[in-house]
Amino acid sequence: MTKSFSDRVSEAKAEHGTITPAELKEKLDSNEAVTVVDVRDANALGGGVIPGAKNVSLGTLFYKADPQSAFHDKETFQSTDQPIVCTCGGGGQAAVAASVLADYGYTNVTIVEGGTKGWAAEGLPTEEAE
Repeated sequence: MTKSFSDRVSEAKAEHGTITPAELKEKLDSNEAVTVVDVRDANALGGGVIPGAKNVSLGTLFYKADPQSAFHDKETFQSTDQPIVCTCGGGGQAAVAASVLADYGYTNVTIVEGGTKGWAAEGLPTEEAE
């Protein structure tokens, strides 16, 4: 049976866990080594991004995160054990992205609860996308 998008999101959140925007802000403020990956398409970033987030759209994640790909983004995806926090607009695409990363062997991946909208809703700062 085919899994729905909602099923995939629920499974990913259960498997990889979530982090609240406040918890992520605390990690970023303490300069903890964490890579925030925003998987929205570039044209969907108009509402701002979490400061320091790397934009790797979900469509390009499949080859940019793949260590075996000729198009592997070595700057963003340095090692399979690095802490990566996935975000998007509301959290759904980020959950799918976390599963993709796990399929490639990334072992320390979490999802921002509520995505970037949840971050902004808590009054946390955003910046313009690069």
